[in-house]
Amino acid sequence: MGRVSGLSTGVETTSKMSSNTCTIMGMTAAVMERESQETVVRRLEADIAEVAGVLNAAHGRLVELAAELIESDAWRGIGVKSPEHWLVWHAGLSPHRAR
Repeated sequence: MGRVSGLSTGVETTSKMSSNTCTIMGMTAAVMERESQETVVRRLEADIAEVAGVLNAAHGRLVELAAELIESDAWRGIGVKSPEHWLVWHAGLSPHRAR
């Protein structure tokens, strides 16, 4: 099949070329997909690092304000039992985090 009187009809060659082309295209698609996925990962890493930095700064500021609240006794009021109680009430912290 594919040979006539010892001559190649090109059917086998075309079949091999088609197979090789599909393999190359599949490999290229896989590389592009991997690069695309790597791009997504890099973007997510950068975005998450940025948000984490903002949260860390906000937490630091909250600690500064809580220290000022405690030092100035600004937390004292009717029905307020402690600075922790005030922070739970006004800042929405859990009792554990407010300690």
